[in-house]
Amino acid sequence: YKVIIIIVIISIVVLTALVRLANHFLSFKVCPVCAGVSGTWLLLTAAILAGADKTTLLPPILLLMGGSVVGIAYQGERSLRWAARRPLLWKVIIIGIGIPLAFWAANSMSIETFSAEIVILGAVSYFFFVRVDTPPGTAPYPDPPIPGKGVVSENVKKLEKEMENCC
Repeated sequence: YKVIIIIVIISIVVLTALVRLANHFLSFKVCPVCAGVSGTWLLLTAAILAGADKTTLLPPILLLMGGSVVGIAYQGERSLRWAARRPLLWKVIIIGIGIPLAFWAANSMSIETFSAEIVILGAVSYFFFVRVDTPPGTAPYPDPPIPGKGVVSENVKKLEKEMENCC
């Protein structure tokens, strides 16, 4: 397993670096780590479909797929207004559906399942990275303010000003 873990780490680092470089030329920005992780489990899945030993490659595939599910939950919270308003519910839904789906996909490897994985990752990537029109490195829907932590809305400022002139 030591060799496969080293290969997995090298794959993630290389794919992450390639996507980071590609981001300089793309009109949209893709999370390099997300692409490195998902690209690595896709490559490992392709290796199994090509005849590599499933018992050696399946554990890292499952681990990386789980990481992708958590990454989707995180990125969705940053990209979707609904998810930003209800982060816990969003994460429970995505992880509750994503982990069993990833487990099923890893244990039902076929060219059809592999094709579906590519389509799903492509759709998720489009939805979270291409469709979103925000400057690189910023969240379209910033983290909601934490009460009492110094973030004051315009409405609160307006009310405070009106109260100053009240009496």
